[in-house]
Amino acid sequence: YLDARKIVKAYSWILVITMFVEMAAICLQSFRGTTSHFNISNAFNGIVFAIMGIGILTFTIATAVICFLYFRQQKFDLSPMMLWSFRLGLLFFLIFSSEGGIMISLMRHTIGLKDGSEGLPFVNWSNFAGDLRVAHFFGMHSLQIIPLAGYFFCSGKRQVFLFSGLYFLWVCVLII
Repeated sequence: YLDARKIVKAYSWILVITMFVEMAAICLQSFRGTTSHFNISNAFNGIVFAIMGIGILTFTIATAVICFLYFRQQKFDLSPMMLWSFRLGLLFFLIFSSEGGIMISLMRHTIGLKDGSEGLPFVNWSNFAGDLRVAHFFGMHSLQIIPLAGYFFCSGKRQVFLFSGLYFLWVCVLII
């Protein structure tokens, strides 16, 4: 829906490349039988973790450009309800990206126990301590959740703002 077609194409390539690199690094470390995130136990693991960080930072900066364009462009072939769903989803993604920075500064995701403790099935989020990954997951996926909610459950821009505000507060509570 953006008029800046060259930037959108470049963003698409950045998305594909950075997500491929991220998944390749995670799979490599999994194949090696070690952790991918916060693993600086030796030079190789530190380089893999740094490459992942550079990729995610690159993707986040590119997403900030796209978000800016969604707020700057005046005319869209899109309903105001969906336009605001996209805008707020992108904006919340960027706001909650900062939680990744919190985890990196702590070099862990669990608060109150050691990382790797027993957790919920499939996601392994801690069920005994605080776990920053929960808010990180829902914050990052506001990029998809808010537009989907706008499309399927909202009948106007007002409902998108209401849902988005409640969603924002809910993710903030998850951080605490």
